[in-house]
Amino acid sequence: MINCQEPSCQNTNKLYTFNITIISQHSSKEETSKESTSDEQTSTWDSIPVDWTANTIIDSENVAVKRFDFDVIKEVFNPHLRIGKVESFPISVSKVKDKIYQKLRITTNEPLQDKIELAEMTFEVEVSWLEDNNLEKEYISMYRFVDSEWT
Repeated sequence: MINCQEPSCQNTNKLYTFNITIISQHSSKEETSKESTSDEQTSTWDSIPVDWTANTIIDSENVAVKRFDFDVIKEVFNPHLRIGKVESFPISVSKVKDKIYQKLRITTNEPLQDKIELAEMTFEVEVSWLEDNNLEKEYISMYRFVDSEWT
């Protein structure tokens, strides 16, 4: 779970922008779903060396994630990273008890699996959504489904 903390949260009156840092927890094989995404973006690279930070910019208004930067533990060739909004999770994924702003799926191809060491994600949440749900920006959390549980 990632929580918003000042000063990484920026307010533009309509959106809060959050920057989070994720330290990799190399997980077991991730389940794939056949559900289609309403909006997604795939980024590809010829290679990503160890001493370089890869990044992708998501330019869709429908996807809360706006940027994803990451480092790798070992050089990888022909990696792909896909970030997309989904309407529902696979049946095998347990429900989140908190209110959900957006459901996302972030996947990689085989060369990149278990190679991401450190990642930073920037995402936005509409102020109106927080107001409609009687929430403060300090209560924004990002959950990750790893090894059959939300963390």
